[in-house]
Amino acid sequence: MFNGAQKSELSDEQIAIHDGALIYKRGEHWHVRMWLNKAHQCACFSLKTTNTAAAEDRAKQHDHTLMAQQLSGQAYFAVTTKAGVAMRAKVEHAFRVIKRPFGNVKVRYRGLNKNTVQLRALFALSNLWMARKTLQALDAHLPVTCADLP
Repeated sequence: MFNGAQKSELSDEQIAIHDGALIYKRGEHWHVRMWLNKAHQCACFSLKTTNTAAAEDRAKQHDHTLMAQQLSGQAYFAVTTKAGVAMRAKVEHAFRVIKRPFGNVKVRYRGLNKNTVQLRALFALSNLWMARKTLQALDAHLPVTCADLP
């Protein structure tokens, strides 16, 4: 949190809005950093302006909006975090399958074509590995007779 002791230590390109928020210049544009008590995290985002007065006004508007959301019980990080974690879990699972069952832990520099072919084959095998239970269930339901065999 930003307390009174830190206000005196702010640089020329940082302006305190209140105890829990400040705006700072990053490049040409102003950004805001706010401490969210209920989430115990800091929300940082761009104000998309180069004017100091406009940045202060926008930061105060964002602060009021975030405080109203917190008072109504809405979480600021809930939407972004859940979507990001779900996507990352789906993507990382395929890499885990490639590393563990197929043993591809080290990177080999044998040429770009060989690396590409090996990784494509491993990803195809990992797709089959991840779908193995579904494929086995389908196979169990299909009747195989001697007349079907060539």
